Amino acid sequence: MKIRIITAAITIPLFLFIIYLAGIYLKILLLIFSLLALFELFKIIKPQINYFLKVITFISAAIIIFFNTEQIYLLILCLLFFIMVFEVNKENIVFSAAIITFMIIYSTIGFFYFYKFRVNYGFSLLLLLLTDIWVCDTAAYFFGIKFGKHKLAPQISPKKSIEGFLAGFIFAFIYAFFFHLFFNKFYSFSLFQIFIIPLIVGIFGQIGDLFESLIKRSADIKDSGKILPGHGGILDRFDSLIFSLPLIYIIFSYF
Repeated sequence: MKIRIITAAITIPLFLFIIYLAGIYLKILLLIFSLLALFELFKIIKPQINYFLKVITFISAAIIIFFNTEQIYLLILCLLFFIMVFEVNKENIVFSAAIITFMIIYSTIGFFYFYKFRVNYGFSLLLLLLTDIWVCDTAAYFFGIKFGKHKLAPQISPKKSIEGFLAGFIFAFIYAFFFHLFFNKFYSFSLFQIFIIPLIVGIFGQIGDLFESLIKRSADIKDSGKILPGHGGILDRFDSLIFSLPLIYIIFSYF
């Protein structure tokens, strides 16, 4: 627990400061996060592809994040083309293509929209989104330990409970309400619109957590990595964000 607190005390203020600066600093940080997430996926899934295709995969992810291009799927299709060409004599062509496509999307989409959200909606709303995820995860964890009696998905994550899920959902709304109460002058969204954030975080953020647990369970590991002492890997820290932030951005874009 002590190492978790120390790591959080060092990394969170630095992370928030870079988000505040935005620009090239944030883009480089997100690029590093994305490549580390992809590296973790390679260690977990171990796709049967050659070295050249691994390099192409990392290059594709880097281009998607650094240039923040809407042509993300075009790049993926190009990657699939390379897979079909260089794996043509193997029986698992379609499987390899599907796995690499999933790995590219899963390791980039959250950070891709992270940067777009910061540029289009500012620091305050992104701060609300991030802290709401943390509040939701923390409430789900502690209430699950204290009051959890009904398992949420025992085959995926035995420690997660329905009580914890509901607590995370409720506290996400409570926190968003008070955040809006004190900081609404920094953005132009109404409380009704702001409640989209805890709604998505409370449901899809926790589903994202379960999904990452499912990936780790398939490889029989506890953490996706060890880059953050006491906190695991990049995927462990951003699993909720990967599922929730893109959806929130798309909904907000209609406002």
